[in-house]
Amino acid sequence: MLNRSVLFDVANIDTLGFTVFMFLDVAVFSLSLMGKNWHEYITEAKRCLVTNGILIIAETTKSPKGRLSNLRDEIQKQGFDIYSDEERADFTFIESRGL
Repeated sequence: MLNRSVLFDVANIDTLGFTVFMFLDVAVFSLSLMGKNWHEYITEAKRCLVTNGILIIAETTKSPKGRLSNLRDEIQKQGFDIYSDEERADFTFIESRGL
């Protein structure tokens, strides 16, 4: 099977040598939006995803108060439509599509 997954810090995607012609179908953030610049990751995902690209986020449900709400707001602010927002055990899974 061809492995087409790439692991990297999305805040530094330009340093990887990708060209403007390379776009992502799916961006996944799993417990990776903990830093102070987490909103920049959402912005960069929007820039790199194809039209109607999918953004999947898995974060701990026990995040500090208001954090998940702020995350949802930022996702929508960046032009994503949240179509699934589900809490399962200790995790919240948010799936959205770029508009």
